[in-house]
Amino acid sequence: MIELWKVLDFIAENLEEKTGIQVVQGNINHPPGQLELPRLVITFTSPYISEPGQPILRREVVDYDPEYWDEEEEGYDFENDLKYINIERPTSTLSIIGVGSSYPVLLKAMNEARDWFKVRQLGKDKLKFEFDAVVRDVMDINDITTDMEDGFQQRFNFDVILGFVDIVKVRVRTIESVDWDYELKKK
Repeated sequence: MIELWKVLDFIAENLEEKTGIQVVQGNINHPPGQLELPRLVITFTSPYISEPGQPILRREVVDYDPEYWDEEEEGYDFENDLKYINIERPTSTLSIIGVGSSYPVLLKAMNEARDWFKVRQLGKDKLKFEFDAVVRDVMDINDITTDMEDGFQQRFNFDVILGFVDIVKVRVRTIESVDWDYELKKK
């Protein structure tokens, strides 16, 4: 399972350090007075995009471990269990929106945030080492300035496509032998 909330926390912390402005997660309510200008808002707009094709499926025979099953069953004296491993390589779309009132300050922060994803020594390697995630693509910065009643609110955005390795392991019990005490009758 990919723990996207940990990825978001990690990215927010690093972007705040890199840009020097507030970075908050989108799609959650923030208490009044907590949000600052300028700020970056980050959120996964497409959290799990499956790649075309079949996942990689592996099966391993592992030693039976009664502690794994958390029970001692009478008569359950098997030597092995089976472990099925399902490996997929999904992508996720991360959207970064910059909100502010000063065009140059906000644009500078957006460029620094974009650089963090593009440059190996800044963010690309950190994501690889921390989460086994790769930056597949970093989109262009778009000016999405909004006309408000009391003036313009500067807004910029760009998207980042991240690739992950999603591994799901399932352990199942085996049946090693069956005593068969049944006679087939011929007609």
